Amino acid sequence: TAVDRLVLFAGEFQRIALSATVRPLDRIAAWVGGFRLERGADDLPRYARRSVAVVESRQPKRYDVEVRLPPALAAVPGEEREGDTLWTAIAADLRDRIREARSTLVFTNSRRLSEKLTRLINDGAPRELAWSHHGSLARELRSAIEKRLKAGDLPALVATSSLELGIDIGALDQVLLVQAPRSLASATQRVGRAGHAVGEVSRARFYPTHARDFLECAVAARAVLDGEIEPIRPVGAPLDLLAQWIVGMVAHERWRADDLYDFLRTSAPYHELPRRQFDLVVEMLAGRYADARIAELRPRVAFDRLDGTIAARPGAARLVAQSGGTIPDRGYFQLRIEDSNARLGELDEEFVWERSLGDTFLLGTQSWRIRRITSNEVFVAPARGGAVLAPFWRADARDRGAVFSERIGRLLERADSELEQPGFESALAEEYALDAAAAAELARQLRAARAALGGRLPHRRRLVFEESLERASSGTAHPGDGRRQVVLYTFWGGTLNRPLALALAAAWEEAEGTSIETLADDDAVLLVLPAGADAHQLLARVTPERLEQLLRARLESSGFFGAQFR
Repeated sequence: TAVDRLVLFAGEFQRIALSATVRPLDRIAAWVGGFRLERGADDLPRYARRSVAVVESRQPKRYDVEVRLPPALAAVPGEEREGDTLWTAIAADLRDRIREARSTLVFTNSRRLSEKLTRLINDGAPRELAWSHHGSLARELRSAIEKRLKAGDLPALVATSSLELGIDIGALDQVLLVQAPRSLASATQRVGRAGHAVGEVSRARFYPTHARDFLECAVAARAVLDGEIEPIRPVGAPLDLLAQWIVGMVAHERWRADDLYDFLRTSAPYHELPRRQFDLVVEMLAGRYADARIAELRPRVAFDRLDGTIAARPGAARLVAQSGGTIPDRGYFQLRIEDSNARLGELDEEFVWERSLGDTFLLGTQSWRIRRITSNEVFVAPARGGAVLAPFWRADARDRGAVFSERIGRLLERADSELEQPGFESALAEEYALDAAAAAELARQLRAARAALGGRLPHRRRLVFEESLERASSGTAHPGDGRRQVVLYTFWGGTLNRPLALALAAAWEEAEGTSIETLADDDAVLLVLPAGADAHQLLARVTPERLEQLLRARLESSGFFGAQFR
C-alpha cells in the first residue's frame, strides 16, 4: 500500500521486488503489482491488474551444513547434559569455531539467550570475541557493532532475527545456529548470510540444546539443503493497517470517502475490501466508540456525512509518525544511562517488575546497575564485576508453522517403523546432515520417547494420548477429586495447537457450562479435565466445520489475543 500510494505523487513507475526466500512466486508477484484504477465514461471505477515478469535464478545454491554435538557433550551421558554443563560446552565449541574464522554470525531464538551466550563466549577468551545484537538494543548501539564486525575489529555477533535479512555487515565466513530456527524460511535466511555471493558456499553449523531440538535441527538442515521454505499467504484486508492508512492519507489533505475507498482497492491487500468494512473503520476513527474505556478509540478523523469527506483531527500526522507499523505494544520500558540520558534499548515490563534498585544485569558485554525506575523508563549506571543475570523478553516466543511441523511428522513416522533397523543412524546422519554423535543422540532420544509413550511415536497419522491424575504442589496425586491431565502429543506446531486448545476449551464450555484449563505448545496440547470426562469425546466435538465458530467464541478472552491487541 505504501508503494501504491506513491503513484498519487509520481504517476506509474517500474516496480522491482527482490527476495531469496519467498514462494509461490506468481502469487507474490501479483501482490507486488497491484492494480491500476481507470474510470470509464460512467465515472465508475475499473481495475486492471499490472503485468509483472518473474525473473528467477536457476543456479543451485551450494551449502556446507551440519548438525553438531560438541565432543565435550558427546562424552557425557544424555541425562547429565543440562544446565551449566550444556551451555559451557556449547560456548566453548562456538569459541573455537569463531577463532578459526575472520567473521562469524551466531544466531539464537531469543534475546536473553543472545545475551547469555555472548557472556559465556567472552568469559573464556583473552579478548572480546562477540557482542550481542537484537531489537532491544538501541539502534545506535547496533549500528556501531555492525561496523566493528564489517571492519574486522570484532570476530562475531550473537544475534536474533535482527540480522536474518540483508543488513550490510560485510562478508561472513560462517553461521552458527544455537537451537533450530522457528521456521524453515528463517533457517534458509540465517544460513544464507554466510557465503552471500554468486557461486559462494554458505557454511553453517546447527547446535541442538535439548531432545526435541535435535529433531527440529535435523529437519531444518535437510530443508535448507532441499531449498524448501513455507509458502507466503498475504493477509487480506488487515483492518488495523487500514486504520493507519486512512489516518495517514487524510493527515495532510481532505478526501472524499468514495475516492479513498476506490484508491485503496488498487493495492492488492485491499482489492477485495468490502465497502461495509471500510465504512466501519472510518466510523471507528471518527469516534463511534469514543465513550469506551479504551483511550486509543478516541476520534482521529472528522467524517462529514453530508458531503462524504474525511479530514484529520489535530495531532493525527504526529500520531502516524510515532506509531505506524504492525508490531504490537509489548509494554517495554526504555533503558537509559542515568548521567547522560542516552538510550541503551528496551526491557520487558515483566523483567522490570521483578527487579529492585541496586540490582545488576548484563546487556551487551557490559554490566549495569539499576539506579532509578519510573513508569516507563529504567535508568542505569555501569557496574563493576561480572553480572550473570540477562534480561528476558516475553515477545520472543514464536509458534512453529505447518510446513515445518509436517516435515517433523514425516521423520517421526519413518522413525516409528525403522528405528530398530540396522543402518538407521547412518541413514539419519547422511540424509539430515548430522555428525555421527548427533545422529546417535537423536536415535537415542527417539527410542526413549517411544518407550515412554507405550511403544508408539506420534506422527502425521497418529495422535498419542497420555492421561494421568493431576498432581498437587507436594508432588502427590489427587485420587479423591479425580481431575486428570490429558496430554495430546500432536507435533502439529503451535500455529495449529494453540487455536485447537482454544476450540477444545470452547467446546467443553458449550457442552458442560464450565471451563477447563488448557495449555498448548508446538508439540502438545494439555487439558485438565474433571473426573469422568472423556478426552476422545471432547476432541470429536471439534469438527472442521465448527472449528472457526468455536475459536471465535474463545479467542477474544484469551491471553494470546490480549497480548497481540493491547
